[in-house]
Amino acid sequence: MLKKILIVIGGLIAIILIIPVFLSDSYTVSRKVEIAKPDSVVFQILGDFNEFPKWSPWNEMDSTITFTISGTPDSIGHLYTWSGQKMGEGSMQFLDVIPNKVIKTDLIFISPNPGKGLNEWLLEPTANGTQFTWTVSGELGYFGRYFGLMMDSMLGKDFEHGQKKLKVLAESK
Repeated sequence: MLKKILIVIGGLIAIILIIPVFLSDSYTVSRKVEIAKPDSVVFQILGDFNEFPKWSPWNEMDSTITFTISGTPDSIGHLYTWSGQKMGEGSMQFLDVIPNKVIKTDLIFISPNPGKGLNEWLLEPTANGTQFTWTVSGELGYFGRYFGLMMDSMLGKDFEHGQKKLKVLAESK
């Protein structure tokens, strides 16, 4: 009986160790929303981290969150750092800025789960305003690949909430 139990436990451990080989080592989460304002209005908000707390889906989830902003808005190097009990610590820094079109940021999570990603905000003119696409992508460690299975469902909801807030903010200008 003990031998059978050990074989089952050994088999389960082997399965847990082998499954990540077949899972993706990266993730991408993306959501789109149309905003009834020109790309220049939306870019003005996105390009300034002083505006980010107004539409961030995460600031309202952590009443202890504090943040600092440095650098010049709309410019490479513009930096937003945060710290909070629930949201942990991290930063976003502008890596690439094309006015009224795209902002790419280096996304760094320090705690509670260290990690790195690429955040992209893309603006495309539409007949009724601007389509805003928010995408984040990154690499996953071996056992983090399990976490990758849930990234879209977890982050997607936050993106949608933030996009709704951004839409209201932009359309009020």
